[in-house]
Amino acid sequence: METIHGLATNGPAIVGTGCAFTILAVLAVGLRIGSKRIAHTRFAIDDWVLVFALAIYFTAEVLVIRCQYLREVSISGQLTHYFLPRSGHSW
Repeated sequence: METIHGLATNGPAIVGTGCAFTILAVLAVGLRIGSKRIAHTRFAIDDWVLVFALAIYFTAEVLVIRCQYLREVSISGQLTHYFLPRSGHSW
């Protein structure tokens, strides 16, 4: 586990796990869309909901990675004034 100024951070594990699950989700949705194309069937409402949910999941994962980066920058004390306001609590 990494430490920044003595504080433990599991950021790389969080980002790695998130990326792995994002890849699995994209593969699953891609295989479903591919199977629909091969079978020449139309998209139903559940397919559109699945694509919409994947977009939301991808956006959330990007935000998690971004917030993890902001947290590490805030803890290390570099560029804190640019990314996060200085405060008494740790992120």
